[in-house]
Amino acid sequence: MAKLWYNRRRVPAVDGPRTNKMRQWGLKPRFLLLTIVLFLAAGTVSFILFFLSARRIVESLGTRFAQTNTELARARIMGIIEPEVVLARKLADSPVILAWILDERNPAKAAAARAELESYRLAFGDHSYFVAIASSDTYYNQPADGARTVVTLRPDAPSDAWFFRTLQSPRDWQLNLDYDTHLHVTKVWINCVVRSNGRPVALAGSGIDITAFLADLAKEAREGLSVMTVDDQGNITTAQNIDYLERNAKSWGGQAKLTAFTLADSVADRAVLGRLLQEAGSDPETVRTARIGFAGAQSLVAVSALPGLGWTIVAAVDLDRFITVRSFTLILVVILAAMVLVLLALAMFVDQLILAPLESLTAAAGAVARGRYEVDLPPSGVGEIGALASSFSTMAGEVRAATENLERQVRERTQQLADANARMVEDLEYADLIQRSILPGARALDRRLPQRFILFRPRDRVGGDFYFFRDDGDSFLLGIADCTGHGVSGALMSMYTQSALEAIAARRAGADPAALIQELDAAIRSGLGEDAGGLGGERGLDIALCRVEPGADRLRYAGAGIDLFGHGPRGPLRIRAGRGAIGSRRRRSSAGPATTELPLAGTAFYLTTDGILDLAGGPRGFGFGSSRFAGIASACSSLPLAEQRARMEAGIDQWRGGRPQRDDITVIGFRCVSQGD
Repeated sequence: MAKLWYNRRRVPAVDGPRTNKMRQWGLKPRFLLLTIVLFLAAGTVSFILFFLSARRIVESLGTRFAQTNTELARARIMGIIEPEVVLARKLADSPVILAWILDERNPAKAAAARAELESYRLAFGDHSYFVAIASSDTYYNQPADGARTVVTLRPDAPSDAWFFRTLQSPRDWQLNLDYDTHLHVTKVWINCVVRSNGRPVALAGSGIDITAFLADLAKEAREGLSVMTVDDQGNITTAQNIDYLERNAKSWGGQAKLTAFTLADSVADRAVLGRLLQEAGSDPETVRTARIGFAGAQSLVAVSALPGLGWTIVAAVDLDRFITVRSFTLILVVILAAMVLVLLALAMFVDQLILAPLESLTAAAGAVARGRYEVDLPPSGVGEIGALASSFSTMAGEVRAATENLERQVRERTQQLADANARMVEDLEYADLIQRSILPGARALDRRLPQRFILFRPRDRVGGDFYFFRDDGDSFLLGIADCTGHGVSGALMSMYTQSALEAIAARRAGADPAALIQELDAAIRSGLGEDAGGLGGERGLDIALCRVEPGADRLRYAGAGIDLFGHGPRGPLRIRAGRGAIGSRRRRSSAGPATTELPLAGTAFYLTTDGILDLAGGPRGFGFGSSRFAGIASACSSLPLAEQRARMEAGIDQWRGGRPQRDDITVIGFRCVSQGD
């Protein structure tokens, strides 16, 4: 057993010559040297920490100040603009107004639209509205007072460029600061796209007078604080400086607009500002801050997106007009004195009581970490360090014993699980062999029904679905069933049901399918003990039977819970089954399933259990559904049966994607040529 010894002056090496060379001075000389270096550096470190702490405090206060004013501005702007945007979008969605836009010259539709627009005008805060129709380039504007203005917009006119640009935008609405040459006013316009079947046909909306808007924005303005809003391109849309707004309002065509990036002092500052605007757009609830040069001063800039409006608030706090670092000089003196005292006290304490025993404990811990549990670290000294050394040695021994015991238990349990899994797999393989052996063989099916495909996919190794075939000479019986349960329980129920159906079909050869289902229902209820309690939980099955008579060119179908799908000369068909599973406790109807007769010639028939219909898939995890199944069946009904199966499997797998199969799947598709053909 390796032993680690230590004393207060020196700890012998346990890891070789390299460690001896590193420790040739011992801990005490090295720590004394370190203490001297720290003492000489204490003044410099304290001075640096002072400025860092003071700067952090200043930035923290400035950040809170900027964040608070940003949130106040956001609340005020949202309160002003958001109700108007909601109302403008309702106007753009009005069916009455859309009907007029699509038939602009119809007097009745124009009158109804005008009445509708008037009701919206009274609701708007500005008591005005506008509609610009793409088909005629006609611009209608009804101000709060005065007659309605009607003008024609021109694609080559810079002042009308906003209309054609907005129509091409994928967004449903935009906020624009624009100078209207027809009305000679500057407003924040709410431009909502009116669509017909997804196609933009007009713009509609209202405006907010910029004078009142800026008055509300400036109410909370404070010394050293500048607040503005920008759009998704950084263009300034509102600000306390009216010159910014007038410049951008009259910037048409290719004229450059004033942006927040223009006010940033350097390329790096513009990059930081761009990142803040991008992050604010992805998380509107969070106020983002950074320190950059802005408008010629070092500023703390806070940005916050206005949810749903496409604008972002930018608030800048000028740090030169805020709290300065020189206010913290007294704190610097206190920090320097405290650092000197702490370093001296720490050096004495660590050298006398901690360093030597701690080094030995560290070496021992490293050995344990590398898997060397044979560590004997006798207690040395007094107090907690000595007790810790003793406890560490005990712990290392216990960890070694526990590790060995755990490894042994893991090996034993792993072997047990492997043996149990092997037995379970063997049992399931045998059950699968038994279940498949009682299904109809391909040779019997080939004699009477060569044109067919069968898709049989149990969810587990075995399942509750089965298909049935019996040759009765002039006719044959073909069926499909879905028993309650999956896995072993479903397989047992399917074998029991198949045995009962085989006995009934043999005794009543050529019988009507509905009668066979009724008799099978009675047999299952009797066999499973309906009145005496029987099995706990839900039981029973869905079933569909087809009596095919090629000589008579006739198919007789009856079902309980499983519909018959097909595609014939007259197009797709679907015969709905009776509701309610047979053999179920809940099924009490005395009517039973009905038989439906269909011609065979030229028709492809399909039977499927609900494993496909309920198959979860698609982008939202919805069920496959009977309509989608019927569509695939009809689309490929004219193809050879083998190709139909491939198409069906491809459609199922594409729909399911990576989701698990949650039910047994069975599909039978067939065509039967009458003897007269």
